[in-house]
Amino acid sequence: VSSYRYFVGDGVKELVLRALPKGDYSKESMDQFVNEIKKEYTDRWNKKTRPYPGIQDLLEELRKRNIILGVLTNKPHEFARSMMDYYFPKIHFQSIKGFREGIPKKPDPAQIFYMLRELNAAPETALYLGDSDVDMMTAKRSGVYPVGALWGFRDQSELIQTWREGCCPSPHRSSCRH
Repeated sequence: VSSYRYFVGDGVKELVLRALPKGDYSKESMDQFVNEIKKEYTDRWNKKTRPYPGIQDLLEELRKRNIILGVLTNKPHEFARSMMDYYFPKIHFQSIKGFREGIPKKPDPAQIFYMLRELNAAPETALYLGDSDVDMMTAKRSGVYPVGALWGFRDQSELIQTWREGCCPSPHRSSCRH
């Protein structure tokens, strides 16, 4: 379980590559692994997944204070929208962006810039709450204020180190993307 926390965050294909023993895999076998995981996740995504404790209360308080809320994830776009509707039906997110073909994934800042334009906001007026090195890199590359969530996938030292260095300190990351 502790290793798995470092497998996720860059999409299903990267998850498969990190989880499998090192080796060469054919495109066909990789496609099969990816499709199997996608099928399993599609059938069971809401069976054990739950919002972290306190998140509902945090979002309610932000809503009461008229704070503009957005979601940026590397999960598929339509799935991200469905997940937010399922877990947070009373919370209005002004922008939800998930992965779509042809648009770079996090940590590329393109989606953040698009969201900021959509919300008529400047990077220096926004903050980015995230729980991974990818999130800290995304914040740094976009110029928004980073807030590391310690209840998530990474510990405090990794989030801070990623922010300071702007790169992936995790030994499980296959490469540092600049």
